[in-house]
Amino acid sequence: MKYKMRISYHTIQLFSCIFVLLWINAGNFSLVVDKVPAVIKLGTVGMWFLFTYLSGKEFIARFIKIGWPIIIFDFLLFFSKLMGHSDFYNQYCQIYIYITILTLFYSYYFFYGKRRDLELILTILAIDIVIVIIRTIAALLQNPLLARAISTSYSVALSVLGTEKPRGIGGYGLCYELVILTPFIAYLFSRDNKKKAIKYAFLAMCAIFLFQAQITMAAIMFIAIYIVSQFFFSNQGKYAFLKRILIGILAIVIIIYSDNIISFIIPYAGSELGNRLGELRAVIQYGGSSTGDLATRFRLYKESLDAFASNPIWGSFGNKPFGNHSTLFDLLAAYGILGMVGYAGLLRPQLNATYVFRKKKMATVIVITIISYLMLSIVNVSVGSEIMVAFIIIAPLGLRLFDRVN
Repeated sequence: MKYKMRISYHTIQLFSCIFVLLWINAGNFSLVVDKVPAVIKLGTVGMWFLFTYLSGKEFIARFIKIGWPIIIFDFLLFFSKLMGHSDFYNQYCQIYIYITILTLFYSYYFFYGKRRDLELILTILAIDIVIVIIRTIAALLQNPLLARAISTSYSVALSVLGTEKPRGIGGYGLCYELVILTPFIAYLFSRDNKKKAIKYAFLAMCAIFLFQAQITMAAIMFIAIYIVSQFFFSNQGKYAFLKRILIGILAIVIIIYSDNIISFIIPYAGSELGNRLGELRAVIQYGGSSTGDLATRFRLYKESLDAFASNPIWGSFGNKPFGNHSTLFDLLAAYGILGMVGYAGLLRPQLNATYVFRKKKMATVIVITIISYLMLSIVNVSVGSEIMVAFIIIAPLGLRLFDRVN
């Protein structure tokens, strides 16, 4: 007796989406990314769109309603390129195309995705992230020089290691992906008291990874956002009020004794993290300007803001100077007020999710996530592909799934 395997359009659509998300998330997929031609990657997006369109056309109107800012900004990028202003385009065009694709997926799965589809998408992304974290911790323990290589540019990493940094390990993007997911993680942990051992093991793994990766700002933001999230989400059980008081006291103690805490951590930190914490401690103690990484950071901020001030309407229209150290300031420098269309495009899915959840506790999760992203976009580049997968896909779809299950 012969059996014929029937693969539905829906199955092809779903696995096309998962393939693209793994590609954009740049985790384990980076091990084979060079073996997959770009035409296949983009063709998979086209195939997903075709099957989704055939299953129902109403999502296109939803996508246009949510994604119009990022669509307009994409056209602005291409137009500036045609005008010969190609610096911003050359550096960021690919990621803004990714963001458009992620907004497309959000527009469909947040409103029309079946529960089992959301479960599969989120489970596979979670497994991908966990495997990369474990691989990275192991690689950093074997070669501490990787800590410098994974948090810097390709050229600097090449000079530090003497070769290309290994694929399949996380770095800057993964660190801030965890930061952006912190409110969502804290919310899930506060709502379900089961499997505490697994939860705390995951938190410990994230903390070890961030400490080993030596990306100072990510480690600080992860701790701060988790404490703030716990304060807002600790509203269940007999001791909820007491727990909030204790969390508040903990936050105050950390702020008051930040200098002592940093001094305690520095001897146990790696060279990169130790140097940056020492620099931060000096700024906290004595105030004023810094002479190290912080000074460079502020100089790049000023470079972008000066470019914006010289032409507030359209900036340099896609040309340098922009400092490459703050997404918000770089958009202002490169495109002036017009660049805020692109900035709105980054926030639009989360703002849409906030509106959908406006009468539910989950709206607080989205608001904290947006505030976290705004902070990151001011102090650093916040458009890494992993960061945007967390911001546009994992957190909103995770909350949507949790809402349906409960």
